[in-house]
Amino acid sequence: MTQYNQVVAAIKKLGGKGNLAQIMANIKDIGNWTTKTPDRTVYSLLYKSNEFEKKDNIWYYTKLKTPSTKSVKKKTSPVKQAATGGLYLLGLNPNLEHPYKGLLFKIGRTDREFEKRLNEYDLYLPFSPIQLIDTYIIPNKKILVALEKNVRNTLIKDSLMGFPVKKFSAAVNDKKTEWLHIQNIKNTDSIMPDLKKAIQKVINAELAKLQK
Repeated sequence: MTQYNQVVAAIKKLGGKGNLAQIMANIKDIGNWTTKTPDRTVYSLLYKSNEFEKKDNIWYYTKLKTPSTKSVKKKTSPVKQAATGGLYLLGLNPNLEHPYKGLLFKIGRTDREFEKRLNEYDLYLPFSPIQLIDTYIIPNKKILVALEKNVRNTLIKDSLMGFPVKKFSAAVNDKKTEWLHIQNIKNTDSIMPDLKKAIQKVINAELAKLQK
């Protein structure tokens, strides 16, 4: 059985949907694959195939006509809801182990190119996948560019929840991407709810300044 067929068989076991960690856990012979990075191989197979769709952090097998797949198509994703104007918060899948201690996250603008950039971030980081943590609707679209810049600068200049925020950059296949990095956080999964609230406060403060 080819690697791709093993991926298909794994997602079928999950009822036609699952995140990367769940899919990998259901590939029986993944330990025998001749690759040092099976997570990236599985992700690449999923991403390049037209038989799979990714919604947020979940992959769906489109050839398997299940109620869950149909409901996803009808439901408006958080990305599309925020596409009229706002900021997004991205983080790494907490199930994914990567060599950089702490929390990596990214702030940016939601727009028509957002889903394209989301896929590019997955491809051009030394680890994958990322996940959409939250979106922040900003009614005033005219100040989005300035707001994004000010929020990012404030996060780097000031501490967030008492932790210093630094720039993180990575390059894979000559593609460079920048994220924000909090080095002193150990349990990144449990900190996410507090992170969302803390960033919302920063956004509100910077928004108020721009609207004066």
